[in-house]
Amino acid sequence: MEEDIPLLPSVPPLEAIYGDRAYLCPKLSFVPRGWNRGDRWYGDMLTGRFATAPGNAPRLVAAAAVTPSVARWFGLAGLPLHEDCDRYADQADHTEHLRAAIARGLRIAGQFPLHEDHWAFPHALNAADLLIRLADKRSISEFVPEPFCPRREVFEGPDFVSGKVRPPTPCVVKISSRFAATAGRGVQVCLAPEDVEFARNEFGAAERIVVEEWLPFERTFCFHGAAYGDGRAALLGVTEQIIVHRSRYGGGWYGPGVDPPETAWRAARAVLRRIAATGLQSIVGIDLGVLPDGSVRAFDINPRINASTSGLWMADFRHEFRTMHGCMHAWRTGLSWEQASALIEPQIRAGRWLPLAVRDPAPTLAQGPGPMLLGVTLGPSRAEAIAAAEDLRARLGAEVP
Repeated sequence: MEEDIPLLPSVPPLEAIYGDRAYLCPKLSFVPRGWNRGDRWYGDMLTGRFATAPGNAPRLVAAAAVTPSVARWFGLAGLPLHEDCDRYADQADHTEHLRAAIARGLRIAGQFPLHEDHWAFPHALNAADLLIRLADKRSISEFVPEPFCPRREVFEGPDFVSGKVRPPTPCVVKISSRFAATAGRGVQVCLAPEDVEFARNEFGAAERIVVEEWLPFERTFCFHGAAYGDGRAALLGVTEQIIVHRSRYGGGWYGPGVDPPETAWRAARAVLRRIAATGLQSIVGIDLGVLPDGSVRAFDINPRINASTSGLWMADFRHEFRTMHGCMHAWRTGLSWEQASALIEPQIRAGRWLPLAVRDPAPTLAQGPGPMLLGVTLGPSRAEAIAAAEDLRARLGAEVP
């Protein structure tokens, strides 16, 4: 059945996925939701990925992500940046653009659900309950066929927090919530009883808890797919994940070393087939891990553009994304824009660092501290890419945001 979910040679224009009446709006609210990252500046930076997305679909991004200074970096890299995006500098701008898009009859396509308390709720492209259902950690049992599904149980949050539920270790404890968790937040790998106690304190407000078997993955991958809203689907590519501190997403790999086994491709298609059957219209990320015996398990579904998706469409402009080993990372530096540029621009010209999304802390935009960078360091081997990334990070004095 592979022919019903083809692997596309490149990411199509986003209007081919989301439809010609969609308004791409990655940031839907200025209010942090549940287990999502609450750092506004990080969220503003990530909207810059929509400024580089293929196609001409109307989109709303942070003004700080498309300044002339940011455009200069992308121009030096030979990468596209839609400088004609709708832009917001504050919540009032954001609301004005959303209202104008809705007045034009557009449907709002966001990264996360438009909940019923949001004034734009009736105008969402995908129903909130569908996005919630797909992103909830308990959904794996519904969308992953049994051979690829980890063993897991769902418990009420208060029962877990009170100690009524005492899972054996090792295990993985995950939040099950109507609010999506990102980048490994809401997940705790528990190798010892004290890790379970930490999870009880960390997840005290959880509605539900999923206790999943711990699996000794050798490598984990994010398969990127498109669900077209009518039951059809396609795969867009795959990236390898970098996992830090047991469960946190720390970036990803592009290039020739990203070579998941055929079983993983088969599992990704099986999961994407079930997701597409719901009527979802969106890019989707499916996280799968490979075990020592070569078998695979799917451990997360993200019904949205994922952190590393933008590198897939950049590969059409810079083939190094496919031919060299690329290490993706997010950094925040305390340097001024001029100081950061003096370090970054020579790396761009030399083809050693390429931007995916950037936030310019221009004082006139009152956008808070920065600069903040999402980019890819390239090298002829993974070891050399990591070394180059660490060297540049040290010179920038950068931290992971």
